Amino acid sequence: MNPLPKQILDYLIADAKKWKRNVVVLVIAFALSFVYYSTKEPLPELYNGGDFTMVVPAGSTPVKVENSTEPVGEQQMVHHYYFFQNGGVSYGMHTFEYSNHAVRTAEEALRTMASQIHPDGYSANFSNSHLGALPATAAEIEGTFKGKTTFMRTRMAFSADRKRAWMAGAVAPDRQSFPTAQAEGFMDSIQVKYR
Repeated sequence: MNPLPKQILDYLIADAKKWKRNVVVLVIAFALSFVYYSTKEPLPELYNGGDFTMVVPAGSTPVKVENSTEPVGEQQMVHHYYFFQNGGVSYGMHTFEYSNHAVRTAEEALRTMASQIHPDGYSANFSNSHLGALPATAAEIEGTFKGKTTFMRTRMAFSADRKRAWMAGAVAPDRQSFPTAQAEGFMDSIQVKYR
């Protein structure tokens, strides 16, 4: 028997054992990676809106932005609206820039907004709160719009010179389905970068 074929056979057998070991290691690594990434919950996202930041809860739709300029009495107001949805609840952050200064208090502005959103009627409770480091007026507003009930929690704050305002809120179909902890966490996460 020729020794050369035995050497080649031994080499192939040894190479096959290494190959099997490498395949097993790769399969285990792939399986562990798959299990890790498929069971890992998505992380919340820190969104930078320029003069504020907010934490967008995991699983939310992407943040959309709408901008407008509107006359308010004798002055102009620039309005930026940042919004997203999570689990059937709408979340939003409004920023307002006034050419002169805001003419209403936060509570008056929230009452006006509530009457516009709920022309069929609403009830509201107001309290003191915060938006970032700024003192704010908080409101719980429940009302009807086109025959449907909605429930909202919101907070509104003004800059010291009253030329800027920020309003954060969350809206659900009703009080029972409102995710209080997530909504409060969203509003508590907001940091305003302007005074």
